[in-house]
Amino acid sequence: MTMTVTKALVLVGDLWGANATIRDGAGGILEQLARAGWVFTALSAPGGAKPCPVAAKVRGGFPMPPSAPASTVVLVDGYDALIVLPGRSHADLVADGDCLRLIREAAANRLAVGAFCRGVRALAAAGVLRGKRVTGHADYAGEYLAAGAVYLGYSDLAGKSDAPPPQRDGLLVTMVRGKRFRTEACAALMEAAAASREARGLVSRAGGT
Repeated sequence: MTMTVTKALVLVGDLWGANATIRDGAGGILEQLARAGWVFTALSAPGGAKPCPVAAKVRGGFPMPPSAPASTVVLVDGYDALIVLPGRSHADLVADGDCLRLIREAAANRLAVGAFCRGVRALAAAGVLRGKRVTGHADYAGEYLAAGAVYLGYSDLAGKSDAPPPQRDGLLVTMVRGKRFRTEACAALMEAAAASREARGLVSRAGGT
């Protein structure tokens, strides 16, 4: 049985979060997607991106791919998905025109687009959330709503015990509470990427071609 290769652009904000690379049971976001045949092109704002203090302490996890400036990718052609990894604020991605351009082009070209936790604010800044059902970290709920999203929030702001599961609206996937919902979010991203290939009339890339 051959494995479908999914080519993904990965936006890495400064102080990116441990859920991206941690190895605990099911594995972090990148590890789970890599096991399913995803390959990554990591991109950041100018100046690069450092891990948050928790992520910096991770040992034996999936290695974060070295990132290049988002300006190095001119077209999203040839990719199946774009995801924004979790992190502390994503202010650098929001301020970078090339990061926002890639998000907009990914959505316009019917790629799967996903964001984890506070990363949803980058989707809001790019203007791709209007009319979309989303979740995301409550710190930036106002930004999601201002962008026209239908926001599914939670009342337990400290513990996120009542946070909703990952939301998939068409080719868009958003999530919060990564430790609890990491696997579900990755599964939703895989489904969205498969739907993207079907929507674009593409034959699955099998066997690494």
